[in-house]
Amino acid sequence: GARLGAHAGWPLRWLRGEVLANDHYDFDKSIIRSIQLARSHEIGILQMVDLLIGALTYSVRGLSGSAAKQSVVEKIRQRSGLSLSRTTLSTERKFNLFFWRGRDA
Repeated sequence: GARLGAHAGWPLRWLRGEVLANDHYDFDKSIIRSIQLARSHEIGILQMVDLLIGALTYSVRGLSGSAAKQSVVEKIRQRSGLSLSRTTLSTERKFNLFFWRGRDA
């Protein structure tokens, strides 16, 4: 894969210094000590999260053009016993879904 160039550090500094620090009122940067880039293709759990979010998004959007994606969605439905179309109870132990609609939705 492509290597990150010399300018790759600025988004991390911005994310930590402006976004995360301000969001958590961490102005002296004592709460969030560091963040780092990660190659998601090398981290299994991120790959799994990407797969699940992609399948759920595909399902919620009502898409049907990919047999492979439909197969993944159906496997998740079967294994979870959920419809994947509405919010789960907060007591659900293994797989929680939360559907939110903004005011303009």
